[in-house]
Amino acid sequence: MSNHDGKGYLVPDPIDPGELVCFRVYVPAHTWYLGAFWQAYEFFTAWLAWARDPLHRGKQAAAVWRRAFDLARAEYLTGRGCELNVTGIRQNPLNPCELQASFDGGAAWVTVADLSKCGGCNGANSVMRVVGNQIQFYDDCAEEWISNGQAGDPAADGDLTAKYPGDENGQCLAAANVGQVLQDNTHEFFKAYASGTGVGGLLAKIVSFIALLVPGFQEFGGIIATITLLADQLISFYEDASEADYLDELITLIMPYFDSDGGITFVNWTALVAAINARKGDPPVTLDVEYAYWSVVALQATLLGPVGMVNASIAGGITEYDCGDAEWIQVFDFGESNQAFSRAQSLGVYLGVYEPEVGWQATPIVNAGGRFTVGLFQRGATPATVTSVTVEYDAVIGTILAGTHAAIRLWDFPFHDGDTAIDDFTIITGDDQLHVFNMTETLSGICVELYVGADILANPAPGGSGTIKRLTLRGTGLNPYA
Repeated sequence: MSNHDGKGYLVPDPIDPGELVCFRVYVPAHTWYLGAFWQAYEFFTAWLAWARDPLHRGKQAAAVWRRAFDLARAEYLTGRGCELNVTGIRQNPLNPCELQASFDGGAAWVTVADLSKCGGCNGANSVMRVVGNQIQFYDDCAEEWISNGQAGDPAADGDLTAKYPGDENGQCLAAANVGQVLQDNTHEFFKAYASGTGVGGLLAKIVSFIALLVPGFQEFGGIIATITLLADQLISFYEDASEADYLDELITLIMPYFDSDGGITFVNWTALVAAINARKGDPPVTLDVEYAYWSVVALQATLLGPVGMVNASIAGGITEYDCGDAEWIQVFDFGESNQAFSRAQSLGVYLGVYEPEVGWQATPIVNAGGRFTVGLFQRGATPATVTSVTVEYDAVIGTILAGTHAAIRLWDFPFHDGDTAIDDFTIITGDDQLHVFNMTETLSGICVELYVGADILANPAPGGSGTIKRLTLRGTGLNPYA
């Protein structure tokens, strides 16, 4: 009879029987098998191995197994038990980058380390950078940067089936569970370091966390660089941060990025990672527990991708949680598509154009008053409360007629000549500009005007150019765009 409920092994009562038993096991005589055995054995020391329940008894069961595992490992390393004797070590005569070991006096040699993986054209991702709040690794063979979230990544391309269809509290429960998973894993990560686990052990921890939630997850060489960087920055804070508690804040931060059914899109996951990194901030002059905590949370969120986030939405053992007033966030990335926006009319003329993979752009028009470079784009929705609109844009400001200014204006949907704008903002020349409109308005959609220049017909002058690249809307209640 199986004691596995599909989400973890059942936790017995009592959780700690008070004693350990010792028995002999046999492992095939190969270092790879031996490594696999120890990794599988250590799985029981992770709370994710155990069935979820509101009391989080899985953490207690994992602690019991940690005591057993640490004892077994210590005895093995000190030679108490069946020894695997290495009788010789050499470089592979056919490939000097490989280290080989013999366990039978030199009759047979087994490759135990491939040092060519440390660099050169082998497909290894040995160099890391962060761009747009995503971890990227350089593929030496392809000679390109590979982002977590790129096509072919199981964290982005796997099953994204939401776990709370039809549940009015799905958004809240998803956020609460993801927050619990991220915090519990963060605590386990810090405890592992405090117990003397080296970088290799920390790597195994992160890989095991992610692999449980992202089927097909592959270990990136660059993760080693990431964890090494964290260890260098946070080395004196791991033990203290193992009890850091920012769970309520973390859940509140996460929740707007999830849909009402507990799903999360790739675009919203990208925005969530950016928000967590913003919360982490830049390294303080004196590193502290708060920065350490949010650093490891940000690392997990990046590696999980939207697939891992969806799977984590039921992995925290939380079945009830009060999130207060529901909040939502909707990201419209016009580099991906027109996002179901369309051009609006003013004085009988449709304004602007959508440029695929670029965004909504202002275009020149001519009427009796002159020539104007302007765009007007809109999308309708069921009425909802909107609390902020963030606009990301590029602009080159042209000649501006007296009494006017280059601007981005917001309107309710649908646009009509003579309506009063919700708000406007004077824009400047530059790429990757950003402005946040804060408000509390009940809107039936959103309409954005981009006005970058004008001239009189008798004396033409540069009219300017501009592109709306992304909109991010926040609000309360249900997301009208989900």
